Formats: sequence, C-alpha cells, structure tokens
Amino acid sequence: MRKGIRGIVFAAVMCSVPSCGGGDEGGPTRQACIAAPEEINDGFVDLKVEFTLPAELSTGCTAGQTDNLQVYVLIPGADTCDLSLNGSILSGCCPDIENASNQMLSLTAVYRDLASQQALAEQRKNQFLKTTSPRTVEVSFADEDIETEYYGNNLSSWCAGTL
Repeated sequence: MRKGIRGIVFAAVMCSVPSCGGGDEGGPTRQACIAAPEEINDGFVDLKVEFTLPAELSTGCTAGQTDNLQVYVLIPGADTCDLSLNGSILSGCCPDIENASNQMLSLTAVYRDLASQQALAEQRKNQFLKTTSPRTVEVSFADEDIETEYYGNNLSSWCAGTL
C-alpha cells in the first residue's frame, strides 16, 4: 500500500514539473546562446563561452589526459556551467545569467581531473555586463593567466601522469 501511494505522489509531482527548456506560455521558446543582435536583454543574458585549451593543459603537458579533463565556469549567483572539449576548443553556453543592472561579473574557469577529482588550475576573467548588452554575450578566457597557486602541484603531477 505504501509503495502504491509513493508511486502516485511521485507521478503527480513529475507531471506537475515542467520539463527542462519547456514552458507553458504557448509561444515559441528561445534557444540559449544563439547570437541575435536584435534580441533584447530583458534582465538576463546568456554567456556563450568559447576559447582554445591553454597550452599549459595541452601542448605543454605531454602526459595529461584531456579525455579525463572536466572544465566548468563558476558564476556568482548562478549554477555551475560545464564546458565541452572538442579537439582543442572549449565551448559552452551559460544561459539566463541575471543582468538587472550594469555589473562586473567575476568568472572562473576551473580545470579538474575526473579520475582523481582533483582541481588542477583555474583562469579568472572579469566580464562587464551593461543593461544594453545583447542577450547573448561572447566570453573567452584565451588571454587570461593560468593560476595554480590554490592547487599545489596538481597540474604538474597531472602533466607528468602521476596525479
């Protein structure tokens, strides 16, 4: 009897929650991170992130296993934003970042080894968002320094294949 009640409650909850990306407005849904200059920034922006994997984690890192590399962006007041690695290009979309007023966002790209779950390095970037910014803002960490001070020797160990 208890299992039956739990099943009914679970089904009712699942049916009442809208699916990811869906809405019940009835109008067309927008796709995040599609650059459309005419689209108005309505207090939220999408961050379209794309840049080349830094040399410290690729060409300058002979034993590093990039297939075990996780990269994500930390954004104050928002969910963690995962990036994908395709060849040497990191890219991703961080949708619906609040932009109610002109603000400076402090973004951090974190590099982590999936096998050991150890953070290796990070890059920091300040991104100014204006209330007049387009809905999709392009972001790159390409010119930012790699920081390893908080992670000890993790990056050098990962590059040597000994982490």
